[in-house]
Amino acid sequence: MANAAKAFIAQVESSHQAIQHCYEQALRTNADLAGHPTELAVVALFDAHGANTSTSTTPALGGAFDACFAQVAAKWTVTVPAAMTFKANVTLTPQ
Repeated sequence: MANAAKAFIAQVESSHQAIQHCYEQALRTNADLAGHPTELAVVALFDAHGANTSTSTTPALGGAFDACFAQVAAKWTVTVPAAMTFKANVTLTPQ
């Protein structure tokens, strides 16, 4: 499980630029996000075949971010022996 968790975190980290892009889109429609970094907790569920079946973020950033982020997260896969849930933290900063 430790290797799978590390693999998940590595995928989230390698997707940081794409996640940041989603955040920048959200900034255009949500002024509450502007002016300060956002600490985002990413939780993803993978099935026994390693496919990402569900992803959520806290805090929820809504509309534009969610749609964009779903496309990024859909590409993640992790080799797991059974269905598993992983969590990673991402810091997003307004550019």
